[in-house]
Amino acid sequence: MCDARELDCFSAASFDFVLFSYNGIDYMSHVQRLAFFAAIASIGVRGGYFCFATHNLESLEAANTPIRPTTGPRYAIVDGGAHGGRLETYYVSPDEQLNQLRRWFEEIRVYDVDGERVAPEALRSNRAPWLTFLCPSALTGLTIRLTCCTKPNAMSEA
Repeated sequence: MCDARELDCFSAASFDFVLFSYNGIDYMSHVQRLAFFAAIASIGVRGGYFCFATHNLESLEAANTPIRPTTGPRYAIVDGGAHGGRLETYYVSPDEQLNQLRRWFEEIRVYDVDGERVAPEALRSNRAPWLTFLCPSALTGLTIRLTCCTKPNAMSEA
């Protein structure tokens, strides 16, 4: 067990399966999140899997939840009131999440909260509060050095 933002302690191609559970990835900044995907690709074996759940931006938009807008990719940082408003949550559209992953993973499968596979053409209309991504590794043995901010409140700074 370690800080997911600091995976340098693992050798390349060390894992057949990596699970990041309970939407934990949604408490990294955008920059940390992208660096994390690269690191996961480097420590996974070719043909291995990475599985994680993430909050679905489409569920917020369907509920007319106020969000702090971002420019560019379709994601939002939301203060859901947890921990006295000190914990912000990253919500991402399914399409954007796939775009973030495709550099390192192939044939990515998406599942809803009931464990049903979501067809690519149905991603934008899926309003589940979170989605699970199962990502077969396309690469192995990459050497990637992470540089991430680990300061408290890094989410709002990055």
